[in-house]
Amino acid sequence: MNCVDEGTNATDITNKFAINFQKACLPNNPDRNDKRKDELETKFNNYCPDSKLHWITTELVDKNICDTKLGKAAGFDGIEAEHLRYAHPRTL
Repeated sequence: MNCVDEGTNATDITNKFAINFQKACLPNNPDRNDKRKDELETKFNNYCPDSKLHWITTELVDKNICDTKLGKAAGFDGIEAEHLRYAHPRTL
């Protein structure tokens, strides 16, 4: 039986999905997750928007999102590959 079968109305089903996906979004390894978060924050803080490197294109981002494996745990930001893959194109 899946989480939808256990619900009887839209609110119950929505709450069961929320609980299910909340559990799926937890990192597999909290220590590694913290290390990756620190690495990202360092790179973010050192980012230079005036850089002459403009090789990141919409097409490149789209290709990488489409190539991302689904069903993996989210990182510290709580975003899963499914969030990006199935988001409306205007959100990216």
